[in-house]
Amino acid sequence: VCLRSGTTTIVDHHESQSFQKGSLKVLERALRRTGVRGALCLGISDRYGRGTEGLEENISFASRIAAREKDGAALVKAMIGLHAAFTVEEATLKEAVQAAEDLDLGLHLHVAEDLADQRACRKKYGLSVVERLARGGALGPRTLAVHAVHISREEIRLLAASGTNVVHNPQSNMNNAVGVCPVPRLLRKNVLVGLGTDGMTADMRQEARAALLLHKHASGNPSAFFEEACRLLLVNNPALVRKVLGWKLGRLRPGYLADIIVLDYHPPTPLNRNTFMGHFLFGMISAPVSTAIVNGILRMADGKIRGIDEKALARRAAEQAAALWKRFRRGKRP
Repeated sequence: VCLRSGTTTIVDHHESQSFQKGSLKVLERALRRTGVRGALCLGISDRYGRGTEGLEENISFASRIAAREKDGAALVKAMIGLHAAFTVEEATLKEAVQAAEDLDLGLHLHVAEDLADQRACRKKYGLSVVERLARGGALGPRTLAVHAVHISREEIRLLAASGTNVVHNPQSNMNNAVGVCPVPRLLRKNVLVGLGTDGMTADMRQEARAALLLHKHASGNPSAFFEEACRLLLVNNPALVRKVLGWKLGRLRPGYLADIIVLDYHPPTPLNRNTFMGHFLFGMISAPVSTAIVNGILRMADGKIRGIDEKALARRAAEQAAALWKRFRRGKRP
């Protein structure tokens, strides 16, 4: 799905509380088989007891990847994942931050997605979410603060001062009806804001247009967020990946990783540097991806993914889905 959508790199915050040990290796295997580049982590959580197993899985996976992948062209990298501030106790937060420091990795966590996160933090710690993370050493240039919907001006100041990155997920936020991330204010304070999906889609073009429409609606200004929607995806996302993970992406020049996609798009009106953003957000969004190259390797040509039997994969997925629903009906945990 990623390759068909033109996505060559994913930064995945995996959640599977009933299957933690070995789960990241399963995801790694899928990335290597398809050729999609990815940074993986498991969202550590204390929801079902102490998050020790999740922390151990992150550390084990990251250590193995570090021993295997020695250069900037590595297809798979690791981060330390935390689910969210309101599901992580102080001891777990401290251990995760220490692991990230020891292994020289970035942190990936959900921040103030819903007001409930802020209310829980205020009640338990007397601090805002971002203040608590700052106190715990979780902020910094290699931290991905995902969502950041319900944050104050003081929290934005803390994010900016620490160089922390924010990932905006417009479709997920609308789907969960949690609110709107204050992206314009973050950008004005020079916070690097990228665009994510939170699992809603693999097509980043859709997410860019969703961001455009959401911020037009939220601001009441039909002229708003046109340039920003393109910048978040086409400029900030590559910059964010370079900053946090060291992958040099987003440019066709010597020294950068050779990722190229080709769209089957026939512009009905003139396409030039002045009209590109309009074509990108309202024309190219529906154009099929015919070719995908990752790390200089052809992974999809003429709409066909190399080395993958997609029909067999779909049949297998349907079988697994049916088995999962059967377990639900029996009242068993997945």
